[in-house]
Amino acid sequence: MKDISSINLKSLKKQLSKKGYHFKNKISSGGYATTITVKKGFCGKKRCAKIFVDGNPTEIQAEFNTMKKLFCAAPDKFPEPFDLFEITVSSATYDDVNYRVFVLVMELLEPLHIPSDSGADFWLRFLTELTESLVEMHHIDYNHKDIKPSNVMMKGGRFILIDYGISIVTNQTLCRTNTFAGTEYFASPDALEGKNSKRSDIYSLGATARALILHRTDELITYDSHNNPVSLSFLIEQKRKLKPMQPSDESFRFICNVINKAMSFNITDRFQSAVELLNTLKPINSFHTLKKCRDKNPVSESTADFFENSNSRTMENEYVNVDYANEKKPEKTSVYIPNQYDKAKTDKAESMNPDIIYDNITKAKRYIENGNYDTALAQLNNIEHPIADFLRAKILKEKGHGSYMIHLEKSAEKKYPPAMLAYGMFTEQYSYVVESAKIYTKAFRVVAKLFQQGKIDKKTFISLNNKNRFGNIDELDKAFIKQTSAKIPPI
Repeated sequence: MKDISSINLKSLKKQLSKKGYHFKNKISSGGYATTITVKKGFCGKKRCAKIFVDGNPTEIQAEFNTMKKLFCAAPDKFPEPFDLFEITVSSATYDDVNYRVFVLVMELLEPLHIPSDSGADFWLRFLTELTESLVEMHHIDYNHKDIKPSNVMMKGGRFILIDYGISIVTNQTLCRTNTFAGTEYFASPDALEGKNSKRSDIYSLGATARALILHRTDELITYDSHNNPVSLSFLIEQKRKLKPMQPSDESFRFICNVINKAMSFNITDRFQSAVELLNTLKPINSFHTLKKCRDKNPVSESTADFFENSNSRTMENEYVNVDYANEKKPEKTSVYIPNQYDKAKTDKAESMNPDIIYDNITKAKRYIENGNYDTALAQLNNIEHPIADFLRAKILKEKGHGSYMIHLEKSAEKKYPPAMLAYGMFTEQYSYVVESAKIYTKAFRVVAKLFQQGKIDKKTFISLNNKNRFGNIDELDKAFIKQTSAKIPPI
């Protein structure tokens, strides 16, 4: 793969403009790609674009697919991918040489910012939020494999992980699976030996926090006196002898103990999963929000013993070793609702009326067409319906909020055809598109294109023929509301 300096920038800008993007400025350049900022149209928002010169199409497509899956799983914890396309750009040196350039457009994030007076609470939040991202990655069987400070950015004030160029699906075999990938200081000893696993990511996360807290990454010798890389065996031996991190004061003792355990040389001494690490950092709330991961990522018994013996901080109410098998849901308590709130219940019941739903949705659509997004959201207030969820997703996407995917998925799951079409195409789950095509003309046209591209089989396509479909979205909405109104539970 070549650097962006090998291509003609004027040619790059010209080809980008043909795709509707305008080159703004260069952000950074790495071994895998060069990152620039672009603007969609002249009045659009700034976005980030990764430029791959003569890159591997399979790997780049895999990275884009990884980003889509992660964003769908947790929109607030990962950047939103927008587009991936290929252009041909001329060489910067030779007039008769052209390069294949792949452009991956995504959400523009905020750079990592660490206050000079950052204390233990700041680093606890840093570790917790990055671990939450790691839990989501590992839950869908992805390893990051290159966690380091330059791959940590901020989204809406939250720390997130970026750069999935060498992420892999752990149950598949790609070209980099059994070889070392990542940066030496932050890589675990087992990763250096080509044995990458989920616990290698935990080591790298600990090393990232250590480097940022100590303001140094020169604790290991990575090059000899002749500027040649040292052998892996020598590098691994240095990691074995790396001294545990010592707290500057008592408030940092817990953070240091977490980092030291995460960076244990022996893989069995580390946290055995990202969920276990999160349960340690966020013991009281984490098991409520991570039930979907608990069976795949059991908590080891060693963690409680470790922290009890570390004298890091008071154990009472700080570490909760949850017995998931016998976990009981809290009992519901009756709450008295004062009379002044009775009207709110009545308003909500009225908002479930099919005619009122259709009227409010129609008005909201008109506000959206005119760009009055806040008024449209107010119009949809208290409307609990798949169409309302779809319109909320549309508004949030226009306003640049990553959480729109939550509403889109919710609407698609409730079988609203336009939502199924949008969600199915974005996630490449074409079964949603096929289901939508049974009653939605626009979706059927998309299915026809997918059939031509070989993404949908002939039998499925033929089964959609001779169906009565809605071509007008207003007529579709009216029929859908009438069909679903009987399923809305009474207040």
